[in-house]
Amino acid sequence: TGLLLGGLGAVSLWLAGGLGGRIAGRILSGLAAGIWVPLVVAFSAYFPPEEAVRASALITAVSAAGRILSTALTGILTAWGGRGLPFLAAALASGLAVLLLASLPLRSQPHGKPSLRSVLALLRQRDVLIPSLLGIVNQYVIHAVALGFLPLLAKQQGASNNRLSLLVTTYQFSFVVGSLLSSRLIRKFPSALVLAASYVLIAGAAGAGAIGTGLALFLAVEIGIGLGHGIGYPIQMGLTIRRVTGPQRSTAMGIYQSTYSLGIFAGPWLSGLLASGLGIQPMFGFTALAALTLGLLGSYGIYRTLH
Repeated sequence: TGLLLGGLGAVSLWLAGGLGGRIAGRILSGLAAGIWVPLVVAFSAYFPPEEAVRASALITAVSAAGRILSTALTGILTAWGGRGLPFLAAALASGLAVLLLASLPLRSQPHGKPSLRSVLALLRQRDVLIPSLLGIVNQYVIHAVALGFLPLLAKQQGASNNRLSLLVTTYQFSFVVGSLLSSRLIRKFPSALVLAASYVLIAGAAGAGAIGTGLALFLAVEIGIGLGHGIGYPIQMGLTIRRVTGPQRSTAMGIYQSTYSLGIFAGPWLSGLLASGLGIQPMFGFTALAALTLGLLGSYGIYRTLH
């Protein structure tokens, strides 16, 4: 259903002749994004519970690589066939994905709607709640720094559109590399330790943006945040469902996805207020301190929960 909605959303955006059609296409595309929750759960079902973090790292890396590829292809397709061709290609890709998915023997079966009681019970589980709250921190830093005010600061200092695109692409590529590293690191080190290290990396990168300028430094900031987020995100996602079984796995993953979306909203809003009052680079410093403090506290909480 999610893939079909994505295809319909792409078709709506392709055929849209006005604002209403574009809004409808965006709504359908947004609904289709909800497929990420059951997709992660279904993919994780092919791994034993103790491999949940590794499964999350693999599917995260593939997803991020797909975003990079689609971003690169969009410019090429637009040059070949105009603005509508990327939407048509997206619709065709959705149809192909439906056919491929239909041929796979999925191990995840429908279990009915979750009850309010089951959701509240999961929220009381520290191994579900703490990774979900840490997800807010990650998304806040990304949208406050990497995808938000760092490109804006670079533009204020005269960066061209190509350099702004390079900054965002650097973050996305670093996220893929971090996701691939995550599955290797957790085989050698405790998950909580690797997660704590990811926040040290994120905070250090954001802090560097507070004390320096220039394209080379900005690229280093994007690399640091991208690697840190790429390492930490699949760990949080995997830990959320590691000790949850049966139909509650989808509910737990839904809680995680819904909770970290608060960071997507708060990132531009709160960081914008801070940047207006303090300046962009002091806001980076505040973000770095908050990420380091909350990240280490949350990682310690996960360590205590797992041990």
